[in-house]
Amino acid sequence: MNLVATAPANSEATRMSVARLAELLNDRIADLARDLLGEPNRELSSAQQLRFGTKGSVAVEIGSANKGRWFDHEEGIGGAGLELIQHRLGLDDNAARDWARNWLGEPASAPSRTATPSAPASGSVQPKAPTVKERAEKVAEIVRRTESLVSTPVLAYLHHRGITATPPDCIRYRQYAYGKFGAMVALATDEASEVLAIQQVYLTADGRKAPLDVVKRTNKAVDGWAERAAVRLPGYEPLVLCEGVETALSVWQATGQETWACLGISN
Repeated sequence: MNLVATAPANSEATRMSVARLAELLNDRIADLARDLLGEPNRELSSAQQLRFGTKGSVAVEIGSANKGRWFDHEEGIGGAGLELIQHRLGLDDNAARDWARNWLGEPASAPSRTATPSAPASGSVQPKAPTVKERAEKVAEIVRRTESLVSTPVLAYLHHRGITATPPDCIRYRQYAYGKFGAMVALATDEASEVLAIQQVYLTADGRKAPLDVVKRTNKAVDGWAERAAVRLPGYEPLVLCEGVETALSVWQATGQETWACLGISN
């Protein structure tokens, strides 16, 4: 069916269904597993099953009747392709589906030209805002999946901006933060070094900003974080306050002074 020619009024009609999405992910489970888990343990893998980790604790079915299924024997959790994305990247259902569509190469659907906003029907289900606990867990999961900057696109991204000094550990890298794109992750901490918020800048493999509508995203673990937390770059006094991470890193490199990035007043 020619989706362009039919020009559906509802943009969601151009989107791949969840069932089709799951089918395609399971069909390409070997590629998906490698992207999310790295290279399999060759000694423990077979033509029917890939095993990941030094002990092969994560089993992914690739050639049997259960193709597309996986199980993490250490954590006691398993599922199909979509669940693997959620498990490895710490995403909710909708975010995992968006990540999967991006990974499969589905273009973003265009906004509807005919649909008009309308008031929700009485009794309709409204999107549920995340709870304080859910926000904190999401931030903790993002931080858990970060790594140091060595040999990552973050260094190339900063070099493009004239920042050659290696940042402190509050600047991290997260692989597959959004589809195939990684992210520079800045940790905003309080005086006790507790992470109260993070900011992600999505990057291409060569260290450029990713071609996404939203390139920068801030996640808060607690309300009121901006009054207590900042991305803290150590140095000597006096303290310099900046809005953005990149500006703070430039000032920190040039002066050697303690520099904080407040991540923007709108946050």
